[in-house]
Amino acid sequence: IFLEIAVGDWSNIFGREYLGVKGGLITLPYILFMSAMIVGRLSISRILRYLPINKATNIGSVTGGIFFIIGILASLIIGDTHPNIAFTLFTLGCFIGGLGTSFVTPSFFNAASARSPLPSSVVIGQIGLINNFLIFGGKWVVAWTAQFTSLAVALLIPGLMALSVPLFSKALLSGNAKGEAV
Repeated sequence: IFLEIAVGDWSNIFGREYLGVKGGLITLPYILFMSAMIVGRLSISRILRYLPINKATNIGSVTGGIFFIIGILASLIIGDTHPNIAFTLFTLGCFIGGLGTSFVTPSFFNAASARSPLPSSVVIGQIGLINNFLIFGGKWVVAWTAQFTSLAVALLIPGLMALSVPLFSKALLSGNAKGEAV
């Protein structure tokens, strides 16, 4: 979820301050990120024909995290000399980051509902409450990192968080889905 929050909150500031983008074009990374999230969430059933959910989540989150980080770093490296290419790379990193991480959050919500004896609405409410606290704390961490280092370094945090998803993806397997493509 935090990659979603970071792109929504800070991608415009990054584009304006680091890449010199002005006007309406500055919203393009966010628009493409959210479009990729929608496409990814609507397409997950096709992916699950070939891969189990935990493997799809591993591949998606690592790919999304790597491309998001590469987009930030590449745009910083060439931003002074080629600002349009830098903005394109950042936007591409946001798009692939959104596509890769699109189905991760719903997958964990689904796994939690499948594992709990409580009704799904209660489980979703509990996870939502925990997420609110974690997002609040995460925003503080990113904001203070941006304050003491730079926004570019702070934006690497959500990318690194996406790379850590495989550490937790075994939780996605429940009951009859043990390692089999659904």
